[in-house]
Amino acid sequence: MKKNLLLLLALLAGVSSGENMWHTHGHSYSYNTPSSFSGSRNIFPVVWDTRSAPGLLDTWQRIYAQDNSSPLFSILEESYQSGFNAVILRSALADNWFPEIPGSEGDDFFPRAHAARTIGLHLVLGGLKTDLFAEEHNQAVIDYLDLYQEMTEGQYPGEIIGMFAFDEPDVKYMEDPQLQPEWISFVDQWSNQCRERLGLNVIAYTGKYGAMNPDGTMEYYSDTTNVLNRIARFVDAVGMDPYPAKNNFRRTDLLEMDHSGAVFVAATDLVLEDMMYADAMAAKDEIVHVFPEGDSARVTIDLVSWDRVDLHVEPYTEISLGFLPDGFASSDFRSGLVLYQGSLSLNSGVLLWDSNQSVEEAILIRSLDGVPSACSLNSFSGSENYTPVFASVGQADFWADHTEMSGVIGKGRLVIALGLKDRTGSLFLQLYTSQGSETVPVFQSPEPLGFPVEGAFWGTFWGTWYELGTLQAAARNGFILYGSSGEYITLQQVQRDLWQFSPDGGSSRYSNLFGGNELPDFIRVSRVDGDYPPLFAGRDMLIGYFKDKKEIVSAMSMESDGPLALRDTIAVTDIEGDITAFDLFRNDHLYSDRPLFTTSSGDVFYGSGSMRTGAESGSIAVKPVRYCSGTDIMAPLRPMHARDAIRSALVLSDDGYYMPHCELYADVVDHARFQWYPNIHRTGMQIGVKSTERDNVSFGVIQSWGRHSFALPSYCASPDTMLYMVTTPVVEGARGLVFYALDLSMMCGNGGDNGITRAPWVLQNWGPSRDTENVDMIGRIHDTVAELAGRTGGTDYLSILVDSSWTVLSDERAVNIHSSDSLLNFIALESSDSDSIVIIAVNIATSETPFPKGIVLEGLPPAFSISSWSGWKPSGPVQVTEIGGESITTIDYSGMPTLTASLVTLTSQGSSECQGSWLRTASDALGNTRITFSLCSRESGTLEIYDLTGRPMRNLWSGEGSGTQHAITVSRGDLPSGMYFAVLRAGDRIETGKCVLW
Repeated sequence: MKKNLLLLLALLAGVSSGENMWHTHGHSYSYNTPSSFSGSRNIFPVVWDTRSAPGLLDTWQRIYAQDNSSPLFSILEESYQSGFNAVILRSALADNWFPEIPGSEGDDFFPRAHAARTIGLHLVLGGLKTDLFAEEHNQAVIDYLDLYQEMTEGQYPGEIIGMFAFDEPDVKYMEDPQLQPEWISFVDQWSNQCRERLGLNVIAYTGKYGAMNPDGTMEYYSDTTNVLNRIARFVDAVGMDPYPAKNNFRRTDLLEMDHSGAVFVAATDLVLEDMMYADAMAAKDEIVHVFPEGDSARVTIDLVSWDRVDLHVEPYTEISLGFLPDGFASSDFRSGLVLYQGSLSLNSGVLLWDSNQSVEEAILIRSLDGVPSACSLNSFSGSENYTPVFASVGQADFWADHTEMSGVIGKGRLVIALGLKDRTGSLFLQLYTSQGSETVPVFQSPEPLGFPVEGAFWGTFWGTWYELGTLQAAARNGFILYGSSGEYITLQQVQRDLWQFSPDGGSSRYSNLFGGNELPDFIRVSRVDGDYPPLFAGRDMLIGYFKDKKEIVSAMSMESDGPLALRDTIAVTDIEGDITAFDLFRNDHLYSDRPLFTTSSGDVFYGSGSMRTGAESGSIAVKPVRYCSGTDIMAPLRPMHARDAIRSALVLSDDGYYMPHCELYADVVDHARFQWYPNIHRTGMQIGVKSTERDNVSFGVIQSWGRHSFALPSYCASPDTMLYMVTTPVVEGARGLVFYALDLSMMCGNGGDNGITRAPWVLQNWGPSRDTENVDMIGRIHDTVAELAGRTGGTDYLSILVDSSWTVLSDERAVNIHSSDSLLNFIALESSDSDSIVIIAVNIATSETPFPKGIVLEGLPPAFSISSWSGWKPSGPVQVTEIGGESITTIDYSGMPTLTASLVTLTSQGSSECQGSWLRTASDALGNTRITFSLCSRESGTLEIYDLTGRPMRNLWSGEGSGTQHAITVSRGDLPSGMYFAVLRAGDRIETGKCVLW
């Protein structure tokens, strides 16, 4: 009868059935309870992968806010209240050192785990390195966690439910075919260790399961069997981690503007646009031109703006000079905001001078109160007798928050090294630093230079990376002052107002700056980024290009001072023509700076490899930049807020400036990626779960921002799209959700219109709140989970999916009204008493479809209606039709927007909207337990406390429910310290939760 009924319905509709995903329901995630209890539990894990967030926030607190508590715990508390039930803690044990005994001095993992589990969050442990050569480290992690489990068993409401063991081992597997057997053995070995030693399920992320074809389809990798399947057969949970939003893109853009007659051009940040990002190491540059006007000059400062279609230049201000400068020096893309002694400013500057006039006539254009202003350098004794020769502009104070060296790491005061001549022609150097609105000399009188200096460059050329958790950055900044034969001296800052010449106080010189006694044709500075996390802005290399040799030579030092003795020579291949200009740009976080060349014929070439890969291989091939021509490169420029030295360059053209491979932001959905987003999760079910002998499960790894949100433009999904991204894996069969990752969400979107700040601004870099909208990304994620978990007053859809009292309706009872609308995918479930139906639906279409959408349910009582919903609500009323004695219920989804989700609860008129009783417990750090519970209206029940032997200890409540939440706190002192159970009885249902009192 049912088949005939559905066939009749299909004929009436004109088509056949569509995409009911009932067959993807799959296995549920279960974990073993502690040994003091028996059996296992089924849950739907909703997990924050904290990744490096704990370390980031701990470091920020130690350096910048020792009197404040870390924001981590308030974020986790909020996540628990929103419906998260687990966290991955992995960064502390992934470090090269941690104590053998949990809880020992220096153990970062233990207090973080204590805080999370006290809140009530379960732990997914981590710390294993996906590295064939990490045997010793991984064994130490297993040994530590074995002890940790034993020491903490039964002490927390939050339990240990799994082990995050592998981060994309399939990527490593694909990199080198010769090592593929070793990678399979690696996954097998450590999976067994996790199960046998720790008794934990093994979770792995997978990311290299296929590639996108030009037509937007996915082609999945396979060898003997599919790569995904080779990994999935060893693990208990397969985390599918696609990046559905590739929102950043690059292109060569033309900035149309009139630069004819300009004698100097620079790009640096002179306009303070966003006061709230004082701590952030990100800036957006302006373009500076100097135009002659007789014996005087006019300086123009123009803003660069992006309207999400084109880049534009907007005039900002002009400054008149009373002389025509023949000398010019400017800060560059490395400048930005600095907070010093409570005052916010920009540490940028443009210095102009006439070499025939006294240094007292030189003009410095710097940002005062956020606006470019012209000022003079403060005088020193006899300054009227010196004329400027050369200059270099940089930033001092690369230290942490010591009293004598106060300043944000990576950003300090403006500093200028100014070469001077006295009336005898002798060379001297004066150093200036900004002090409030003034720029004051550091030396009481200029220091003599003992050789003919050609020029100077500023940078952090010395030392190693900033060491996480220490109070001082290890990289040191200063100036290189060089001569024509490769000889040079250094000037380094050793304390806030103490600078030192080397070698021998400047009385002697280092030699062979670029490996010989000749200078290159072009000298530039390349920024080398600090290891993520970005509490440190990075360090620099001095770069030279030799035209005749077609070689790039880099120079730096790993020591804290001394010569730049660490050099790499890189051959440049495939370049043609006479090179007229050379500079560096960055268009990707991963690949470091790339070289950029122009030729006399107007061709523009860029490095197909980067400085990093060139240093490793010894060469860089170049290729032409399309749609771009020019014979000169004026300056690197950041057209949008960016970290990690991401920048383009200004290539001079007749119509303005070309900006080759400029990295831009667009907050539009990448339809191609969203199109295969659901298919990837479906493939994870088919190949990673259903084709293995292991009863494993699929997890959706939700990455709702740009591919490199820690450096490139970041996409923050709207609430509707966010719900779609979270719900789609569920519909496709995922039985767990992991949000990757807390640190990235802090960086790519962290502020709301209400002023909420989830994490320190020093952890921000690009972020949508700078160039697009101001987004509270963590709050948006919490709100989305709250909708799915019923924390907004609706249905707990995630719990229903793993509740055995609910049955998934097959496609004999639930179908799409049109088969051509197979893009409306859904799962429908029915309660055991048949008085409630929930439907989880997603519209995976990326464009509007011409036909109405709907879902048809067969065999329901005739009086069903929508009692609650989240996301998109179906358009019209529920329609019921009688055919052959059977009721046909139709829910109208016409008008459902693309890439959205709909969560609907249907109840019969004879049933209450209440979805049953529930109980939750959470123990705090003071030894108290808060119990929240609810019963349906007029439903009788009792709440009691039992000890571990099953003995009733206290009746906490009895009465009738109201359909609303009740809350009771059990305080320490009410009962002896220990573990108890809260038991809620309502009808034939029993809900339990742990109570920990101490």
